[in-house]
Amino acid sequence: MPSPFAVPLARLRRRILAAGAAALMALVLVPAAPASAQFIDVPNPIVQQRADTAIYKHTDGYYYMTASVPDYKRVELRRSQTLAGLGSAAPVTAFTAPSSGNLSGWIWAPDIQYVDGAWYMYFSASPDSSRFAQRLYSIRNTSANPTTGTWSAPQRMTTGWDSFQLDPASFTHNGTRYFAWAQDSPSTSYNSHMYLARMTSPTTIDTASAIEIARPTHSWEMEESPAWSRGRRRS
Repeated sequence: MPSPFAVPLARLRRRILAAGAAALMALVLVPAAPASAQFIDVPNPIVQQRADTAIYKHTDGYYYMTASVPDYKRVELRRSQTLAGLGSAAPVTAFTAPSSGNLSGWIWAPDIQYVDGAWYMYFSASPDSSRFAQRLYSIRNTSANPTTGTWSAPQRMTTGWDSFQLDPASFTHNGTRYFAWAQDSPSTSYNSHMYLARMTSPTTIDTASAIEIARPTHSWEMEESPAWSRGRRRS
């Protein structure tokens, strides 16, 4: 079983690229802090035994955090008015893997977003018979505070072809919502590629708009994928 500290390659690359871009923007656009600026120490790590972390700061002033948990059997959420406070915030379970079926195995890499008056959590899950048969799902909660209320049953998200899927993330740019994810390509025999597509709703990907934005290029990252995980494009 993967370590709870292990970050899948595609997700690690995405986060490194994002961090690099953010750092560059900070250097280019953000002036030096004034002498009177106040800085807050944040412990590192903030939360023990979590991987694939996603944090969303909402307009209510709270930070909402989700992440892969050590048993890989649930989607959890915690809430705090400060980043440091996420470490002591009590986690709330939004979804637990059933004893059988397509989501009964391993739950990985959740994301959380607030879209059009509702909360959505995106994640991948597999059956207990096949750890790497990961597919993407979403759940929805209409409560103002998503640590309360009821989360919907998981809904499968269709990407346009059926193969190993991981690392869902949603964001809005210039008024258009996009969905990013990692997936094995039917055109290669190695590891996950990264894709981006527009969304027609918070749970629906415009598969016709999907484009590949990154793929493994170095020998050390081009590990052979099992034939069953690669799949084929749907017509």
